Order: sequence, then C-alpha cells, then structure tokens
Amino acid sequence: MLTIPSDLTLREGYEQFVQDGDLEAEIPWIVQIFEHPRSPFSFPGSLPLFEHDCIHVLCGRDKSLYDEAFVIGMTMGNDSKTGWIHILLFKAIACFLYPKQYRFHPEHLVAFDLGFNYGRRVLKKFHDCDIKALLNRPIKQLRRSFGIDISELSMLYRVEGLLS
Repeated sequence: MLTIPSDLTLREGYEQFVQDGDLEAEIPWIVQIFEHPRSPFSFPGSLPLFEHDCIHVLCGRDKSLYDEAFVIGMTMGNDSKTGWIHILLFKAIACFLYPKQYRFHPEHLVAFDLGFNYGRRVLKKFHDCDIKALLNRPIKQLRRSFGIDISELSMLYRVEGLLS
C-alpha cells in the first residue's frame, strides 16, 4: 500500500507519487491504445495518465503490477459501460500482448477483479469528474466524497496477497 498521508492535498499526494514515475511519453504505444481515453480502442473507464495516477493516490495503491491491475480494474468497474466482453478482452490483451514490463500474469488478475468489484461500489464516477479541479482538496475529504474507504481497501490488499 502507498503511504501518503491523507491530510495532504491531492496535488501534494500526486507529486509524491510521481517523483520517479512513468511519463506518458514513455508508456508503450500498445498500452496507450487500450488505456488512453482518446484512443478509439480504449476500454470503458480509461483515464488520462494524470487522472489515473490520482486514482492510485486516492486508493493508496503504489506502482507494482498488482497496483496497476487493481486501479485499472477499479476504473473499469466504476464505468457502467463496462461489460463482460470488455473484461475478457482487457485481461487477454494485458496478459498476452502487453510488453513484458506491463504484462499481467494470472495472479495480477486477482487484483484486477478485486478492483473491478470495488469500483462498482464507488459513489462518484471517475470519468465524469474534473479531477484537476479537486487538486487542492485533502485526500481524506476526496475519499469520503467518492465513497472510497481506505480501511476497506487495506483489507482488500491483504486478501489480494492471500489469493495471489
């Protein structure tokens, strides 16, 4: 789990998160084709990298493939347009077509599924929010308004470790 204090603003949490993170230009084209919302091939729930990284901060997830799987699952689950075919296709693409550094393995799909189910329960829809307008609000307040319960996410993180 990511250890960014919840009394920081989202901007401060984001800055801590990306200190040595991926720049969008460094992300392989095949990943961007399926995960960037401007792509005609993106999946429901896809967000630009900045917003995606803000979701990492709000969910207390770091940068491992487990964390990526959870956050992608959560954003897809948070979009009511996501159907079973999207889930099946994304999993196949992430497991077989993504470059080695980004490729999911079966154990990562546990995190994806937990994130997907949690995303279905989150109150606000990420793709309907202007996350940049929320940057000066405390993480704790944003979690409350989105319906993100960090203690529940911590429990899911532990469950994920047991199932993976």
